[in-house]
Amino acid sequence: MEMQETAMKFKYQKTKYPGIRFREHPTRKHGVLRDRYFLIRYQLEGKTKSEGLGWASAGWTEQKAIETLAEIKHNIRIGQGPRTLEERRTISENERNLELRKGMVFKDAWKIYEKSAIKKSIDRDRQLISKWINPVIGAIPLTEVSAFHLERIRSHMTKKNSAPRTCHYAMAVIRGIFNFCIKRGLFIGMNPVKTISLKSYDNRRTRFVSLTEANILLEEIKGKSLDTWRITLVSLLAGMRFGEIAGLQWKDIDLHHGTITILDPKNGRTRHAHMTSTLMEMFNEMRAGKPEELIFPDRNGKRRVQISDTFNRSVAKLGLNADISDRRQKICFHSIRHSFASWLAIQGEDLLVIKELLGHRDLSTTQRYSHLSKNRLHSATDELDKIFTDSKVLRDLTKQSNL
Repeated sequence: MEMQETAMKFKYQKTKYPGIRFREHPTRKHGVLRDRYFLIRYQLEGKTKSEGLGWASAGWTEQKAIETLAEIKHNIRIGQGPRTLEERRTISENERNLELRKGMVFKDAWKIYEKSAIKKSIDRDRQLISKWINPVIGAIPLTEVSAFHLERIRSHMTKKNSAPRTCHYAMAVIRGIFNFCIKRGLFIGMNPVKTISLKSYDNRRTRFVSLTEANILLEEIKGKSLDTWRITLVSLLAGMRFGEIAGLQWKDIDLHHGTITILDPKNGRTRHAHMTSTLMEMFNEMRAGKPEELIFPDRNGKRRVQISDTFNRSVAKLGLNADISDRRQKICFHSIRHSFASWLAIQGEDLLVIKELLGHRDLSTTQRYSHLSKNRLHSATDELDKIFTDSKVLRDLTKQSNL
């Protein structure tokens, strides 16, 4: 009986004005009276519709509820304007977005984009925004950014000797921000990046180390840093990226089956790398940590973000990049993984196998190594020619014997 009486107290109560109701908060007061929550009821397309307005403590009054209901009924009667509170809120939101769109400048759009971005390259984006993009268009409304401004950015970068690929990437960042704003209704119109021509650049590194270079490089590195030597060896013999090696934990190493589990790689698909006998020996000699511990942490026990400068100093000391200006021909740490794939291609390994070992998403990325398989192709055709020649000689000999 007490529960029924309590429930009755919290039901909506009628007022002397038709369509206006309220309920009182069980404890909270607004002034001398209990706080009241107002609600309106009306007929829409033959059905009774109820919509909550809000609390008295938030500014709602009986008079304001009456005026709101009168406005809704008037709109229903003449067939114009919002017929529900939901429609009215949507219109108000659109009007606010319109005002926001009118005044939004590029740097504010970037801030919104930055907060919601989950891409791994966001740090690089920040650098480009800060150094090259915001100084030119940061204070300009999105609606006024044009090809003229984008060409200014590209011109400034070129004059400061930025690589063509870096200029191309800066335009891609701007394009991504505008696409983001278009999808969220923060900008209406054509993406300005579409108004300029974007040349495609082959930024892929073409040089790889020879077997001799690999051996002298590893020897030089080992004399300076055992950890850097180990990291380099894993990349060279398992084809792993630096980020993949830096994230390795002891639970990822399976010495029994001779495999390395690569979790959350660049293409998003977990894969397994094969451990050669050299790698097996290397990991066996190391003191294994707890399953969740990093194998190659930095000095603070955290995940490494880049290869130790020991690698670059060793490359410089050996003169592997001497007199080379084209960055695609310079040896860097990524060249080690590139060497792994190149050696396999030269040996005649199938590109599909190389694709899986490298963790490429599709074969088109692996096709860059196809030219290195030419020796294998030549050998195959030479073998075919030998078979043909041998068969011809055999045929001639057969003819002679029949004479």
